[in-house]
Amino acid sequence: MLEIMKTLISKTTLVLTISIVLSSYIFASATIFSYSNKTNAKNLPCTSSNLTENYEKAVSVTYYLEEEAYINDIPFSTNTVSAEYDYKEAMSVDFEFEEEQYIDDIPSIIN
Repeated sequence: MLEIMKTLISKTTLVLTISIVLSSYIFASATIFSYSNKTNAKNLPCTSSNLTENYEKAVSVTYYLEEEAYINDIPFSTNTVSAEYDYKEAMSVDFEFEEEQYIDDIPSIIN
């Protein structure tokens, strides 16, 4: 019984694999065929002489651009923002100090 199930599973897997490969091949062939029916570039009304003339006209013109007024795109000081960020980062760090031994800084006068 077990051997029959293994044979059935292998045949089913083989049939599914072949059908997937064939359907992929058919789809790819249909896609290539549909692209080959597109219009050719020869049918376009644009010619290389028109392109050359337009390019020569564009290159031969001298363009004068006016200086723009100062534009304040960033209405804040980036140095201030950076310093504030650094400050907040430094303040968020939690330092752990070891506990020091007792030091008698002020000796008692009374003996």
